Amino acid sequence: MNISTLCRRAAVAIDADASLDEAALRMFDEHVGALLVVTGNNPPKVVGVVTDRDIVVDAIARRNALGDDLRIGHLAKSPPLPVQGTADVHDRGIAPAPQAQWPVYPYFGTAAAH
Repeated sequence: MNISTLCRRAAVAIDADASLDEAALRMFDEHVGALLVVTGNNPPKVVGVVTDRDIVVDAIARRNALGDDLRIGHLAKSPPLPVQGTADVHDRGIAPAPQAQWPVYPYFGTAAAH
């Protein structure tokens, strides 16, 4: 079974300079729990991933220090690992190391920020 059979929709992205409120609204509107965080336009560069938990937990802790200057890019975790849609789900080459401290999301190389 290849990765593309598990992925039903394209990744959803947001610009790193977006506010936390914009990111939360984007997640709500798109019915997702994670966003690719991007910079630039031609093409956008994925710089990280942010989850709904990052907004709830990390943002509240950091908002006291950064105030209204806190942007979604401040919360972004390491970028996801790009994986070919044709890769087999059992391929050891796409599995994260057991000690990995970041989530792995399927990402096929294109994501449009709105």
